[in-house]
Amino acid sequence: MPIPCHLPPHRAELVQLIHVAAYRGDGSENNPERIVHLYFSPEGDLLACRDPLNGPVDGFLSEHPPASSGRGVP
Repeated sequence: MPIPCHLPPHRAELVQLIHVAAYRGDGSENNPERIVHLYFSPEGDLLACRDPLNGPVDGFLSEHPPASSGRGVP
């Protein structure tokens, strides 16, 4: 059995973000009330969103592949 070879990170840096925790959902079975986490750049661009309704980030991404073929960003 081969041993996985993990590559070290290419870059790591501390960056400034705006974190917003917001309530979402109408309380129905398909759209329960929950808190979503939104991450913005200081300029106001949305960088990431974590919605617990979609499950773990990796699980959601594997079920919904990106629309483009570029570096995983639609």
